[in-house]
Amino acid sequence: MAESTFVQDAPAAEEASLGFCTFQIGGEFYGLDIVLVQEVIRSQKVFPVPTTPPYVLGVINLRGTIIPIVDIKRVLMQTPWRETPDTRLLILQQDQTLVGWAVDAVGDIAWLPVSRVEPFQTRRDEPGFKYVDRIGKVSEQTALALVDGPRLIADLRIRG
Repeated sequence: MAESTFVQDAPAAEEASLGFCTFQIGGEFYGLDIVLVQEVIRSQKVFPVPTTPPYVLGVINLRGTIIPIVDIKRVLMQTPWRETPDTRLLILQQDQTLVGWAVDAVGDIAWLPVSRVEPFQTRRDEPGFKYVDRIGKVSEQTALALVDGPRLIADLRIRG
């Protein structure tokens, strides 16, 4: 995501807005509430763990903390992830759970006025959209699929 279409300055203080960390998987652009994102790191050695579900790539040791890494592409799109030079790991924290998502690339923070974030109605069993609960309209031609991170983390039942 060298050239991001999501670069925006934070809106004026009087305008209610939401911040989303933008990322890409499988050529699609997604957003995740920035409150969940603890940090973004370059891909590193992931150690496989026997008997884990197929969407768990393994674990990493990040400054002494063991963090499970999820193949978020497999979860959202049903196809396995492949590492590239742009691959990043989103390190997320939800309550006491720490988990990493392997993504193809990470973009910028998109600040969207609340009026540009709308509920997304689709069949929840449709691949790629099971965990998308809102759409963020960046412009007339560009939208972000906004992932319900807390629900996804809870459904995966991963405890870091």
